[in-house]
Amino acid sequence: CSGTSIIEEYAMTATPPTLGAIGRPGYAPGDIACPEQERRQQTWRITIATQHAETGQALASALRVGDDRHRVELLQTPIPHADGFLSANADLLLLHNELIEPPLEKPLAKLLQQQPQTRVLVFGIAMQDEYLWRLLRAGVHGYLNTPAAPADIQRAVAQIMAGNAWLEHRVVRTCVCATGPDAGQLEATLGRKIDSMCEQLTRREKEILCQVIRGYAIKQIAAEVHLSHQGVKMHLARLFRKFGASNRNQLILAVLDRISPVPDLSASLCSRLRGNLMENSD
Repeated sequence: CSGTSIIEEYAMTATPPTLGAIGRPGYAPGDIACPEQERRQQTWRITIATQHAETGQALASALRVGDDRHRVELLQTPIPHADGFLSANADLLLLHNELIEPPLEKPLAKLLQQQPQTRVLVFGIAMQDEYLWRLLRAGVHGYLNTPAAPADIQRAVAQIMAGNAWLEHRVVRTCVCATGPDAGQLEATLGRKIDSMCEQLTRREKEILCQVIRGYAIKQIAAEVHLSHQGVKMHLARLFRKFGASNRNQLILAVLDRISPVPDLSASLCSRLRGNLMENSD
């Protein structure tokens, strides 16, 4: 791979791993077996591979903070070629997505197989979720949609150096859903959650909850379960208390959250609906 290398020194302090909020960059447990040992390493060799010198310089400049000394190599190359990345022999490779030859899984697999100790952070402009999902499936340790704030660049590199991954939680959920259990396993999980919920309910509460889910009004529920309107309201009040709801619509959502294999199903639904409204506001 032809190109020039500029060795620069920068300093950075790794921050302890925490869990970010959904919808913002966050970290998930990494696949490095001994992060404690690697945290003790004094010098890290970090290579920034890009076709654009100004992009590489911006990333390098963003990392010049902190107390620990590390080496940054800016590898500017006009053509994508996996062998060029291998020659860098870096602890951490910041790889411009424009340098990844299609199909992207092939050069990444070659890199990660021949240099399993190298961590890879891919950066690019407005990379789409499907592309990010493919990057993660191919084994990269994180990504940055650029331009990114210097603080986000610093945190991303620090977390990957600490043995974690750097990605958004919505992309994690996409990966989990895409590689998760099959329909039979999901059905079995759902059944166990329903059984567990039913153990907390009386026979009458289960009868009334069934009618609520069917969308029946109090008058219809009373006729179905052979209770007075007041009796139905009494059992509904108990159900509201058990599920933290104040009306029948909230009760249904709380039940779905309780039995769903996906955490906070109703909150995720509302978030996606709001996001869709904003995207289509024009």
